[in-house]
Amino acid sequence: MDMQSGATRQALTKAKIGNFQIPLPPLTEQRCIADKIDALQAKSRRAREALKAVGPLLEKFRQSVLAAAFRGDLTAEWRKQHPDVEPAEKLLERIRTERRARWEEAELAKMRAKGIKPKDDQWKAKYTEPEPVDATGLPELPEGWCWAKVEELACDVRYGTSAKTSDDETQMPVLRMGNIVDGALVYDDLKYLDRSHDDLTELRLQHGDILFNRTNSAELVGKTAMFDRDEEFSFASYLIRVRVLLSAPEVLVWYINSPFGRQWVSQNVSQQVGQANINGSKLKALAVPIPPHEEQVELAKKVKQALSVIKGQRENSIGLMGQVAKLEQSILAKAFRGELVPQDPNDEPASVLLERIKAEREAGTGKKKTRTKT
Repeated sequence: MDMQSGATRQALTKAKIGNFQIPLPPLTEQRCIADKIDALQAKSRRAREALKAVGPLLEKFRQSVLAAAFRGDLTAEWRKQHPDVEPAEKLLERIRTERRARWEEAELAKMRAKGIKPKDDQWKAKYTEPEPVDATGLPELPEGWCWAKVEELACDVRYGTSAKTSDDETQMPVLRMGNIVDGALVYDDLKYLDRSHDDLTELRLQHGDILFNRTNSAELVGKTAMFDRDEEFSFASYLIRVRVLLSAPEVLVWYINSPFGRQWVSQNVSQQVGQANINGSKLKALAVPIPPHEEQVELAKKVKQALSVIKGQRENSIGLMGQVAKLEQSILAKAFRGELVPQDPNDEPASVLLERIKAEREAGTGKKKTRTKT
């Protein structure tokens, strides 16, 4: 269809609309086509409504899976079959030891960079041991599990960069809060940080790092995902990176994204300049239920399987929604090709109908307007 271009938009002229030609069926067939289209479109509307309901239902299912995971329900049978696994308290002791070792290694590196050689071990006294969780008021955990603060599990909790970024793809890609979608990272719509940035080494992500969205709307603040690539990436200032010492770091992601984690977010969020915020101190104080190491592996397997099914169903529903839209266009195309309803050779031809319409128009145009006397 021809368009007339304007300064800022395109438009159809009245003349072009008037000259637009359409295929015209006989009047009886028009009525049959209209009835058929109405019936088919009613079915497609019902299909669209059913497909629109799939997304919310899948999200409820996802939340149900995560809630079951941290109640211990998903691995209840596994625990019965493995009663002698090492309890999570032992794992937490090793994590605390590893955390201190990482801190000492980092401190030594800083001193070497400044040309300082420690004379003794007094510098180690600067290390702050995280306070254990006060479980008062917290839910009872399954046998072998324990509570641990994010601070206990992490060797590094750091804010992202607020440095100016660009669209230069030769520089370091930066993940932002918009890259966290449904508990996972999407690696598109990226900005880039100059590789000469002073803190680039400390801001570089590692596989397994957790990214927590600290500032957003009240509905989206606290969304969390795990960095799952081995490529070079950095992260922006509205995100907090948590580098945990867990073999299955997804456990932290799933807990924060679960109903329990979302409840914690709602209880700890603060409003600042129209946006919701949770700072790093609050995040480090978050108490997380930790299963034994072997159970973490089993839990991760079961949750991943369930989330994979949910993702597949969501993709299927999106694909079906697209097919419904194509079907609706196909219905209209068939209608104007004369393929939608059977044709009756005894119907009055459309040319006769058109001549009658033409005559009625001419008769209407020829009538003189009469002025009403007052």
